[in-house]
Amino acid sequence: MAKESVNFFKKIIRWVRLFLIRRAMTQIVRQRKVISYARARQIGLLCEADGRDEMAFLNRFIEKLEADGKQITSIGYFSKKHMTDISTMPEAVQWFRRKDFSMFLRPKAAQLQNFARQPFDILIDLTSAKAHQMKYIAAISTASFKAGSHNQDYMNIFDLVLQVKENCPVSEFAEHVIHYLKIIKTPGEK
Repeated sequence: MAKESVNFFKKIIRWVRLFLIRRAMTQIVRQRKVISYARARQIGLLCEADGRDEMAFLNRFIEKLEADGKQITSIGYFSKKHMTDISTMPEAVQWFRRKDFSMFLRPKAAQLQNFARQPFDILIDLTSAKAHQMKYIAAISTASFKAGSHNQDYMNIFDLVLQVKENCPVSEFAEHVIHYLKIIKTPGEK
């Protein structure tokens, strides 16, 4: 009986989160348009702290994008259990915790609100489905083109949705995103 009530409670929390995200999306005005990787100048990057290997990859990934002439603005999310080794976290990423968001997923920190309002050419979401706060940021972002992983709950947030294995490493997913962004052509581009 207790297990059923826990599952019911989790379903209610999931429904409330999805409701809040969908409602927030309806209040955002953004000009959707396809922008190729070649034409993109400003890229917003959402990430999360999952492990030492992923932190090292994020450093290299951001450097690679910057070497391609992209201006990168990145924010990351970490929970208390991932705070043990801050020295490995990329300095190019501004990190936030649960306390920086309201109970209703809204960003409290001005930096998060500013990030969501920035008119990025492309927003790349490298976070897992469990990072609800970051999905909220992706939903309210005014970016012209948004790319993220396939998840039934968050499909309507993104313009480019990539389906990957459930435990796909961030490095592999990021490489897939860049690969497909390079294939996409902006209307009028050859």
